[in-house]
Amino acid sequence: MFAVSGSNYQSSTVKLQHNIGGTWLDIGNDATFTANGATLFTTSANSLRVAVDGSGSTLAAVVEVQPVYENKAL
Repeated sequence: MFAVSGSNYQSSTVKLQHNIGGTWLDIGNDATFTANGATLFTTSANSLRVAVDGSGSTLAAVVEVQPVYENKAL
């Protein structure tokens, strides 16, 4: 599960990326946020990062990436 909760998004985009073959790729549209949200995702990559793009004020956010067991977010 990938969840973002923040303020002052303005023009910022927060996205979850995984490293595939040495290249950072977006996990997808469901893991790209311009406002608070959460999504479930699947990846075989063992390297993840959160990328913040955009201009404007500094984004203050809490980001959580957690495993999900038995279709239940922890």
